[in-house]
Amino acid sequence: MSNGPLQVVLWHGTLKRDLSKVVPGTDPLRVPRARRSRRNVLGFDVAGDIPVRLENDGVHIPVDLKLPPGFGGFTGHAELIANASGLQLTSLKIHAGLIPLGALVLKTVDVDWKQGGTWNGHAS
Repeated sequence: MSNGPLQVVLWHGTLKRDLSKVVPGTDPLRVPRARRSRRNVLGFDVAGDIPVRLENDGVHIPVDLKLPPGFGGFTGHAELIANASGLQLTSLKIHAGLIPLGALVLKTVDVDWKQGGTWNGHAS
């Protein structure tokens, strides 16, 4: 999926599911982990299954993210919505554990972004 600069790969292949009785507020589909798929959101690998949820404003796609341990154990969470306006990233949270930077060591780094451009974060 792509919506301008937002690049997202969640699945390659066919998913078969009867959606005829699905109503808002339900989880009609869980996108399973694929062995050879390069699932990612903004370059972050997707960790685990993806529970797709139908709501009144579109399809909500909560995604857990990770980077390999060699990159400091970064983890994250993204919320995507797909609707008539296209694919939108509504929030992104990134967490990193111990990060050695020469003589400086960061114990934790947390960054939150919400749609509309609101950034929050801290490091210790």
